Amino acid sequence: MFVVKSTLLSTCSNPDPFDPAYFATFIAKYTHHFFSHTHGTLAAKVYEDARKRIVSTKIQSNFRRYTLRSSYIRLGHAVVLIQAGLRAMAARYELRYRRLHKAATTLQAIWRGHRDYTSYKKLTKATIVTQCGWRGKVARRELQRLKMKLYFPIHQCFEGRTGNRNIKRSGS
Repeated sequence: MFVVKSTLLSTCSNPDPFDPAYFATFIAKYTHHFFSHTHGTLAAKVYEDARKRIVSTKIQSNFRRYTLRSSYIRLGHAVVLIQAGLRAMAARYELRYRRLHKAATTLQAIWRGHRDYTSYKKLTKATIVTQCGWRGKVARRELQRLKMKLYFPIHQCFEGRTGNRNIKRSGS
């Protein structure tokens, strides 16, 4: 084939590209050159393409990691902010509960004091009334006893003169 090629090229100074013999020699000549040149170029392009894919994958993974980490940090800040708000709200409720509890305790103490003081006053009044009644009863007994002491000597005086032993006592 090499001989045909060289003879064809040497016989024609201006070859016809549509001549089948010329076309066959052209394909044979340049195919080897093309594949040897493109194989290296193709391998370099494949390597460069693979390297670009690896690098882009690394860049994408690093970017994803960065964005996820940033969103995680922002989420952490948001969580801390929400927790702080909830803790503050719980502290306010606790303070309100303690104030209400203290106020309720104070009201209960005032009510118990009032109730006990009123009960004490009622007991004191009842004691005074009871003591007054008792002293009145004792005084009436004493008065009765004194009247009887006074009455019998007078009665005995008058008894002898009238002779009536059944004198009605006044007031009884």
